[in-house]
Amino acid sequence: MGKILKITALAVMAVGLLTGCGSSKNEKASADKVYNFKYECVLNEASPWYKMGQRMAKQMKEKSNGRLNMEVYANAQLAGGNQQKGLENVINNVTQVDCRSSMLWQVMDDKLGVWAIPFFYDSTNQILTDMKDKEGYNAYKKALEAKGLHLAGLVEYGPRPIASNVPIKSYEDMSGKKIRVASVQLHLDALKAFGANPMAMNWSEMYTGLQQGTVSGMEAPYQVMIENTIYDVCKNYYDCNWVMDPGVVTVNAKFYNSLPDDLRKIFDEAFEDSRKWEIAEYQKLNKEARDKIVSQYGCTINPMSEADHQKFKDAMKPVIANYEKKVGKDYLDLFRNKK
Repeated sequence: MGKILKITALAVMAVGLLTGCGSSKNEKASADKVYNFKYECVLNEASPWYKMGQRMAKQMKEKSNGRLNMEVYANAQLAGGNQQKGLENVINNVTQVDCRSSMLWQVMDDKLGVWAIPFFYDSTNQILTDMKDKEGYNAYKKALEAKGLHLAGLVEYGPRPIASNVPIKSYEDMSGKKIRVASVQLHLDALKAFGANPMAMNWSEMYTGLQQGTVSGMEAPYQVMIENTIYDVCKNYYDCNWVMDPGVVTVNAKFYNSLPDDLRKIFDEAFEDSRKWEIAEYQKLNKEARDKIVSQYGCTINPMSEADHQKFKDAMKPVIANYEKKVGKDYLDLFRNKK
């Protein structure tokens, strides 16, 4: 019986040693593992969003000794330019990191459209800085988590004026105008409330639509207007800044949580540094683009009066009331009352 116990004890020790060796190898393998992943933004290579991705990729590769290897793509290339597919790609871990305007997330969940409500915020800074770490931000984060996504943070995109090939100088001038927008219900409903005729149209078709008169206007930040030479087909700009729409950077949660603690820290630090750079850069470019529209491209910018601003806000009341029914008063109050 004593011999049996000794043999059993030796066997247990041997298994323990083997297990220990296995753990050491696994830990070493984990420490050496290279994480290859993809970042995609919907804007082109000249945009701060793309350059932010490049900046992140460089920092992560250097600080991780090559273990974090992020490929950067522009123009929604991985999704073939399809906005819906781009959303699905990051949810399904086809793309690991994604940057797009907040309004586009509404198609996945009405709650995710809250930062794109027209005439609801006074500036993009109100969203980018004031909302950080507040209850609304955390509620938005939870809504993304339910989709299997980690919210890395918000970046600048810019206030959105309306460009048109016919002058728009007042609230009343919006009546009957065919304005191209993305297929976002909040924006379709808002433009209808203003008396306009919104038309959901793919970005790739918009320029031709403006040339041929299929639509009479579009909306986007000034820098995006410059990047896409909108000034060639639209000489009039209504400086209403109807939407303060940030960029939302999401990360597939399965991928993000798979990173070892040290690499996740490097990822977070690289993003935060690049995020701060992007905000300052995009705000500077939007200001410069607004000036160039007039000085270099001979366009006209029409300001919005305080009286018209109030008319837009009044017209938005039933639209916001309808949106509140979809997302819940408690949810919307987190953004409305803490602005």
